[in-house]
Amino acid sequence: MFTADYQSTQLRDLNSVADITQQCERILIDANTKKQLLEQDGSFPTQVRFYQPIDSLIVSLGNLSGRLRLISDSFNEPSIKNAARVCIKKIANFESELWLSQPIHEKYLNISQGDLDDETKYSIQKYLIQFQKKGVSKDAQTRAKLHQLNSELTNIGQQFNKNINESVRYIKVKPEELKGLPAEYINARSLDENGFIEISTRYPDIIPVISYAENDEVKKRLWFAFWQRAYPENVPVVEQLLQKRFEYAQLLGFDNYAHYIISDKMAKTPQRVKDFLTQLNEYTKAADQKDYNRLLARLQQIYPKTDKVELWQRDYVYELVLKEQLQVDSKAIGRYFSFDKTKAGILELTQELFGIQVKPWDTWLWDTSVTAYEVYDNGKLLGRFYLDLHPRDGKFTHAKVVTLQKGIEGKQIPVAAVLANFPKGNAAMSHREVTTFLHEFGHALHVMFASTQWSNTAGVSTERDFIEAPSQMLEEWAWHYPTLSRFATNSASEVLPKEMFDAMYAARDFNLGMNTRQQLHYGAFSLDVYNRDPNGLDVDKLSDDLQSIYTLFPANDDQYLYTSFTHLNGYSASYYTYQWSQAIAMDILSKFKENGMMDKETASRYRQLILEQGGSKPADILLEDFLQRPVSFDAFAGKLKTYSQQ
Repeated sequence: MFTADYQSTQLRDLNSVADITQQCERILIDANTKKQLLEQDGSFPTQVRFYQPIDSLIVSLGNLSGRLRLISDSFNEPSIKNAARVCIKKIANFESELWLSQPIHEKYLNISQGDLDDETKYSIQKYLIQFQKKGVSKDAQTRAKLHQLNSELTNIGQQFNKNINESVRYIKVKPEELKGLPAEYINARSLDENGFIEISTRYPDIIPVISYAENDEVKKRLWFAFWQRAYPENVPVVEQLLQKRFEYAQLLGFDNYAHYIISDKMAKTPQRVKDFLTQLNEYTKAADQKDYNRLLARLQQIYPKTDKVELWQRDYVYELVLKEQLQVDSKAIGRYFSFDKTKAGILELTQELFGIQVKPWDTWLWDTSVTAYEVYDNGKLLGRFYLDLHPRDGKFTHAKVVTLQKGIEGKQIPVAAVLANFPKGNAAMSHREVTTFLHEFGHALHVMFASTQWSNTAGVSTERDFIEAPSQMLEEWAWHYPTLSRFATNSASEVLPKEMFDAMYAARDFNLGMNTRQQLHYGAFSLDVYNRDPNGLDVDKLSDDLQSIYTLFPANDDQYLYTSFTHLNGYSASYYTYQWSQAIAMDILSKFKENGMMDKETASRYRQLILEQGGSKPADILLEDFLQRPVSFDAFAGKLKTYSQQ
């Protein structure tokens, strides 16, 4: 037997193919040796002699694979990224063998729980569920097949993500075709030898064009370029992903992959998810129609003969209605949200709200645009995080948080990285991007605060349909004027005017029905594509059919949601999480609204009873501890119904 040993490799020591290969071989040799010792050990399993040692092995593997995921998503050198992916596959292969090991499973079953605390008992319970979901109780032939499928699915998932990250599309336009965009946007882009400006499908490029360009053809070209990313490369990849996951679920005795993946979530069954999505769709139909009619009426002032709003026109007409009818000028508002000031403001907000101190961390960085910080609480180091917030070639194209290592009490502090694609320096951010920043930083804070005893209770190890709730709740401070007024200043250091904010807030729910139903479309698609046998499935038709059910916008040929829908791999059938968690977030927020958005006692209780607990209790219990009652979706449903009836 071996003693608990928490191993960690720093990013600076993973900055070459040779470094990654060496560290990968070292940890896997060590892991295989320890696995054999565990399988051969005949002593009675206890917390000290079994549970701590094996959990330290799981933690150590996670420490390396977390850093390798960051390298794969964010580092610049393709050969290093590829070496990281190769090692991730090897670690996933070992972990598959671990969860299919019947001798190790027996030790989990037989560990004496008489003197264990509640967190440890719950941790063991979660691991036993994981063993069953991996197929440990199946016969040898089935376990071998499951192991093979796990390996294949790791390869398929990596290829899917790689194709998206590397698929940046471009269009070329003349400067005069960008009429309507801010001058600083146009001036920041150079002309080629033929007098064209190149516009990419990265968010800092596409969002302003779709929102403000008067030229309909330019918006259309860029919109289609965006929705054709990773097409056709990911068409066969998605087909394999769906087929292999269905086969995997069937071997484990589930009807399909949706049943498999949702079985340990708060929702429990695909039918409950389907009912949830259907109910929200009914709540929002009237609101969607009302907002759509408003957009169509404004578009008809430009194109009198049109009888529909196309998806590439939606954001542009939305901005016109905001400005002309609701007195909200998003371009003018953006001048108050420079990136540098926004970043400083969000760090200041979270320090004051949660009583922490965030200080620069002097460490090795993989790109000059990356920054790093340490989090302290009254002098105690809680964790560390990186901010990698600007686009680069080959980098992850959306926004997310990567956990590099989880916080284990007395053993190691948490480390996370926030990835996004915002404008740089003094460039203007949209208010929507400010909200996204808060959302992702909410995930990072969850990782920072949740240091627990065990790997499967630390960090964001909660049910997946709860994970988004803390981040969505933190978004609300983007709508809190006392917070914004601290950092929302223009180049003359003038604060965002209160009347401008009041107009924003009054118009906040405009398009609520439309935006909610778009998310319902994505949630229904991710559910339905996995809630069946994929043999013969026309994925394009399924997406188009669901779009007609959940939105008022016509589907278009040459638009491919699924080839660049990153959540189709990661969240699989669980994209409904965003609406489910939104309902939870509104219930959590009710306590802050009762006591004050900056109320220290409420923030402290929230931190202690939800964030710091990580996944050490079921989400329902965490929420009841904080709310002092069972969680309710009534506030969310009520908001949707109220807006529909206005």
